[in-house]
Amino acid sequence: MYEQINSFLWSFVLGAALFALYIVLIVTREFSPPTKINIIVSDILFMVIAAFVNFLYAAALTNGTVRFYTVFAECISFAVMYLTVGRMLKKFAAFVFRVCFGVYHSIFDPVCDFIGKSTSKIVKKCKKLLKKTRK
Repeated sequence: MYEQINSFLWSFVLGAALFALYIVLIVTREFSPPTKINIIVSDILFMVIAAFVNFLYAAALTNGTVRFYTVFAECISFAVMYLTVGRMLKKFAAFVFRVCFGVYHSIFDPVCDFIGKSTSKIVKKCKKLLKKTRK
């Protein structure tokens, strides 16, 4: 009985760990342009990693047998984390992304404008010089 209870409780931990991996993939997906291919690749990557981790878990803790209660505990843990912590983490990640995006634009927009204006002035001067040398 101890072995079943131990594997059941560790399944909750594994579900939470898989959720943490899922959040990391979601946040990294937010930093790139949202395309269907990007979403499909990240979801497939998550499923492959989750399947591998579940295989290792079953091999190490349940003597290679996948038991219903361990899968159930993982799913419940993942769902609870997704419905509670997940929403807060998504909102927090979106906030951090907006702040980083704002800081990036507040720093680099003036620099890019300066470089653009400087290069356009240099190009105009070079064109004038070329016209003078051709005459």
